[in-house]
Amino acid sequence: MNLENFKSYVSKWEVDINSIKIKKDTAIVELNIYSPSMLEMLQGYTSYLFSGEKSKDEYYKEQLNSADLKYENHIGVIVLKKIDGKWKIKTDDNFKNIMLSERY
Repeated sequence: MNLENFKSYVSKWEVDINSIKIKKDTAIVELNIYSPSMLEMLQGYTSYLFSGEKSKDEYYKEQLNSADLKYENHIGVIVLKKIDGKWKIKTDDNFKNIMLSERY
């Protein structure tokens, strides 16, 4: 998925904060995320791959703009660290799982 399609994918997310737990310079934030189903898109691409009609990027663009785009709800946890007085997202496995819509 190219950057343009990834931005389109993320722009379709709806995110609610379920809880925030702060301990010193660390915050654990539980999120409820409603987003396009990456799994559905990947499964569709696997079968589409062998047709060779369009590129991968064209396929994702078409899927993200489809009226039939399937969504899923999942819970994710991100960790923030306070560095020089500013909260920064820790780009660990939790963050990766959220970005790729992997459930845990």
